[in-house]
Order: sequence, then C-alpha cells, then structure tokens
Amino acid sequence: MLIDGYSVDYYAETSGRTTQGNQIGISITWNFTINITIGGGEFELCTIATDLADNVEDLPQIGDISFIYDPIKPEIDGQKSKYIFVNDSIPSFDDIQFTDDYKLKNVEYRLEFHDQDKWIQINENNIDNNSYTPSWNLSKNDWEYMIEDIEYYIYFRITDSLENIYETTSNQDAVKIIKNIQINVIKTPFDPDITDLNSLNWNNIYHIIVNISDNDISEIKLLYRYSQYNENWSSWIQYGESINSSPFEWDFSVDNGSGFYEFKTQVLDSSGKYHDSEIQSANVILFPTYLIIAMVISIIFLLIVTAIIIKRFKK
Repeated sequence: MLIDGYSVDYYAETSGRTTQGNQIGISITWNFTINITIGGGEFELCTIATDLADNVEDLPQIGDISFIYDPIKPEIDGQKSKYIFVNDSIPSFDDIQFTDDYKLKNVEYRLEFHDQDKWIQINENNIDNNSYTPSWNLSKNDWEYMIEDIEYYIYFRITDSLENIYETTSNQDAVKIIKNIQINVIKTPFDPDITDLNSLNWNNIYHIIVNISDNDISEIKLLYRYSQYNENWSSWIQYGESINSSPFEWDFSVDNGSGFYEFKTQVLDSSGKYHDSEIQSANVILFPTYLIIAMVISIIFLLIVTAIIIKRFKK
C-alpha cells in the first residue's frame, strides 16, 4: 500500500537471520502483526522505507525495537522409562537432557516421598542455554531410605529464562528408579535371630543373636533402621560395636520407641569380602514400665491414705 508516495516494509531478525514481512502502509499510528514460526528467541524490528524511485533505505545495525519471545515450556529429552541400580553406590545420572526453545534457567528435582515443595536444584548457576545435560546424583540419605525392589519416582521442575515452567505432575510422566542391589549380594546364613522382639520385656531391652561359629569370620556388624508407621524409614545405622569372635550377640535397646524395626548383619569373612544377611523385621511395642511404676505408686499411696482415714474414724 502506498500513502503520500511512500511504502514501508518491516523486517524481523533473530539468530543472525533477517526475514522480510508483508508490506504495510504508513499512517499516523500503525500496528504490526507478526507471525513468528521459528520458535523463541531474541528479536529486533526495524522499518525500511522505499520511495517512488525504488530507492530502499539500508538496514540499520540495531533495530528500532527489540524483545524476547519464548512461548513454549521447557522439555525433558532422552530419559529412560526406568532406571534399575544394582550396585550400592549412590545413583548418578548423565543422560537426561533438558531443553527449551530459548534459554533454560534452573532444573530442580524431588523424589515422590519428599514434601511437594522440597525441590532440589541441580544446576549451581543460571544455565543460560537452550540445552542442558548435567551429571548429578541422588543424596546418600535418600538412597539409604529406599527399600529393595520398590518403584520410586523422580519429579522435575524446569524453569526457562522467561519463567515458563514445566513440572512433572504424575508418576506416569516421572522417571522411575528401582533399587535392586540384592542381585550382587552373596547369600549367607548370617541372619540375625530377633525372636526376642516378639515378646514384652519389662526393661525394653531385647537379645539379638547370630547362630554361627567364628570359622572364617573376621567381623560381624548389626545394622538396623526404624519407622514409626512402616512408611518413612530411617537410614541404616550400626548398633553397638563390631564383633570379631563368638558369641555374636547384642542387647538391643529400643531407644526410638514403639514402631517398626528392620535388622540385618554385615559380615566380613577372612578373605576380605563383605556379605549381607537377609533383612529381618519386627513390630515392637514397648512395655509400659514407667506407667506401671506410676500406677503401683498411686495404688500404694491410695492404700496408705485409706488406712489413715479408717484409723481416724475408729478413734
């Protein structure tokens, strides 16, 4: 369209490429409608005038208007549908790629048993790139918390430079991980005998034994972990001292209180190899020692008071 003998074209430039748009007419006030089909990025706009003699204004070094356009959320690429870890070393990842049509800012993750607002940031600094494939690992506490052959899920929250956010919303879209280190553990007869925990002991101390001789045994450790409601388990903790000769016995004090306990032994044989026993479980209910003592004292006190009252009435 020509107005007063002039026409105007507009040009958009991104990533060093110049694209000519449709010719539009000049007016006192005028608007551009730009159809961007090449994805997000940094854009500059300028006007180029052409007179009736077809003299065309040169493209400027810097556009009249600049802006950033990034309408698309970040994405995850390349991850497996399931990761199975067969070694007891802390799992690491180096094949999960995060991408954006412009630039990424942060990548965070959480495990399904974390609080929903407990996000752990993977990158230390602003990513400032459209692709990010980090090398990262889970925490030691999270790995020790996980139970054998149970499916766990990693959720991600990815933020780009314009605060578009991708967030995993369901297990179906999450990364599945399974801890299966038992396939590399040598099966042994070193299971702890925890039958004493099935009874009530007035002092809440329970006897745990391993019924083996000390032939070819250099050391045995007793390990346990605790969960109040059989849901969120603590890390494995060694109980007492390591024992290097028979009898292999421990007096276990349930300092964590009533709840669910799991036990296993770790044995070092004379050849320097470690062996893990099978895990033994128990639901422990503490004997109410202090409550019973308080009841007995209350009854004795009541009997004394009653005896004094009766004696006064007899007078």
